[in-house]
Amino acid sequence: MARPVNADAKKTRERLLCAAAALFSDRGERATTLREVADAADVTMATIHHYFGNKESLYAACLESVRDDFAPFGLMLEEIFGRLEAESFTDDDPGRVLDRLVRGGFRYARNHRSGLQLIMRSVVDTGELDRKWRDRMLIPFLDRCSATLAPRLPISAGEVRLHLQSLIALGMRYALSSPPELASFFGAKKPVAAAEDHLVSTARLLLVRNG
Repeated sequence: MARPVNADAKKTRERLLCAAAALFSDRGERATTLREVADAADVTMATIHHYFGNKESLYAACLESVRDDFAPFGLMLEEIFGRLEAESFTDDDPGRVLDRLVRGGFRYARNHRSGLQLIMRSVVDTGELDRKWRDRMLIPFLDRCSATLAPRLPISAGEVRLHLQSLIALGMRYALSSPPELASFFGAKKPVAAAEDHLVSTARLLLVRNG
């Protein structure tokens, strides 16, 4: 199909991804139509087909965009794990490493809530995370974390993995919560910071003080 006349390819593609991601997050992939995406992005159906072909490809591109958004956090993890594997650590260091992991992950998720909403919409609609996201992001993260942290913690790699999964689920829930909701959990004074502190203390309780 010919390229749309006078189209700025990059801006048009980004506008389509933004409109589609918002609709997919709100309504789910199955309930969202390409016509709705076209209307929201103020483009023709032909433009969508030119850039993405079909709804499945558009949805996959939205998820890929979210993965790209989380790439800098992955680099931070690599830096932390690289140091942890290369140096000698005292007994207190696993707790400090967990602090950095939890705080960094929670803050990053709070700053990328739109992408997180898209990822979690799959759980609402299908009962599971998108398989590509799970296989390419979540499972490698759990594997790396558990293998790196377990030798320095008083519990097995399997237990570390399960606790991390629970912490991720809780962290994602709080990352998606509005400040008023967090205030109802933690009090009205700095509820986001309080949620972050709670996640850190929970991580220490499950992983460092366990055993």
